[in-house]
This record gives sequence, structure tokens and C-alpha cells, in this order.
Amino acid sequence: MKGIKRGFNGALSQRNFDKLVTDKYTINLSDRKTTDQIQKQRRSRKVNRLTTKSKPIMLTIAITILIWAVMNLIPVEAHNVTVSEKNKANYDVMGEYGYYLSHFPTEKTVIGCYNDRDKTTREASKCTRWGDHNITLPPRSQIKIWLKYFNPFEITNRLAIVNFESNFDENASNPYAKGYVQTLRKWNIPKDIDSQLQWLAKRQKSQGKVQVWKSKRCGYYWKNHNFTDWYEAWEYGVLSCIYRYHYHAYKGMWYAKRWVTTTKFYKEYMFWLK
Repeated sequence: MKGIKRGFNGALSQRNFDKLVTDKYTINLSDRKTTDQIQKQRRSRKVNRLTTKSKPIMLTIAITILIWAVMNLIPVEAHNVTVSEKNKANYDVMGEYGYYLSHFPTEKTVIGCYNDRDKTTREASKCTRWGDHNITLPPRSQIKIWLKYFNPFEITNRLAIVNFESNFDENASNPYAKGYVQTLRKWNIPKDIDSQLQWLAKRQKSQGKVQVWKSKRCGYYWKNHNFTDWYEAWEYGVLSCIYRYHYHAYKGMWYAKRWVTTTKFYKEYMFWLK
């Protein structure tokens, strides 16, 4: 073709090749690419390289967004919770304490284990190791009865008592005690949950005044450290004293420690509080 120059070795320059291929009378049967095709190929490679490098970053961003979305849909504060209108309606069905009740299952459920050997708790649905005791959530129907005698804060602090005494079974018994909170048989408290909780509320109210070493009472530990059970002043100082008396006064320090440890497990499991 006229006007098309070749190099010294007879090969067409890229410029002349482009000009030749664009001629309407030329059919390109070679594997050679035009300048436009080469540039498009290079751009495609750049895009592929950038996409490959950015995939981990994009995946991380996507996962972060997903986690953020999920966390904002789940109530994470025990005392300051925002829920959707639909959930609010569900909570309203359960009344004033709907949010608190929603943390309890409809059926009694094992949520963890306390081990007497290493004095630790762990989350589990079965407790089969030597020294294990079940940590159980009672059914929601029982907590509605609890609310007649205790507020949610008090209930959470006392779940461990009934957990270890009867595993939330009102028909539990041993040679010395019976019922939901295992009251001594000589006191003749009925087995039903309502009567047992009413007794527990009255007894623990008076136990705040239980004499300690003939000079102090459990209520003393609201403002003073409990060096008998080795818990700080305030909540756990008082509760450990009350728990110990529920078992056998000064012979029950280990009992108080087991209850406080398990109470902390309940709080973290249900409300993410430590």
C-alpha cells in the first residue's frame, strides 16, 4: 500500500500499523494490537492490580460496617437501652419490667458452670467436670414472682442463692431443708415459690442487722470492708455476709465466695457488666 513505510527490517512501525489497520480496505489477520488496544489492556491490568490490592481493605471495611450495624441493633447497656419500636411493643407486653424479663428464657436453661476445685466460672450448656455445679437461668414466669419482693438489681444479686439451693425447683429437698430456697424443715415454710421468696425477703431484711462477732451486723459492711469474707465495702461486702449466714455463719466463708463469684457471672452473662 502506498504511503506505508517499513523499518530497516521490513517491520511496520506502530504508527504505520495503526494507520494501516484503520484503512477500510485492510483486514487485520495478525495477532498484533493497535495502540488503542494496547492502552486498553494496560488500563485493565492497572484496574485488576488495584482491585486485588484493595480487596482486603474493602473486606475489612465491609466487616466493620456489618459489626457496627449489628451492635447498634442489640441493646448493650443494662440501664440505658434504645430499642426499635417493634421491640418496645414486645417489652410493653411484659409490663414495667419488660426489658429485665426479656433476659430470661421461657424455660429453665443452664448457661454456665461453677467449679468447686478451681473456684472459677465458665460459660457452658453442660457441667460434667469433677467439682462442677450448674449455673442456671430460671424461667421468666418465676422472675415475675420474684418481682413481687425484689427489684431487678436485688434479684440479680440473689439468683445464685436459689441456683445452688434448689436449681430453681420448688420441690427440691434434703434431710434438713426443703423448697425453692431450701428453708429448714423446722420452720415449716411452704414449698411454693411465692411463700419461699416472701420468707427470703423478710429474712434477708433482718439479716442486714445480723450480729457479727457480737458487735457488728451485715449492714455494717455497706461502708466498711468485709475482712471476714475478703470483699470490699458496699454491695459484695454485705451480700457475702448474708450469703454466709444463709449457710452456716462463720463456717461458710467458702459458700459466700462461691455465691459472689457466680453473681458476677450472672451480671456479665446477662448485662455485660463486671
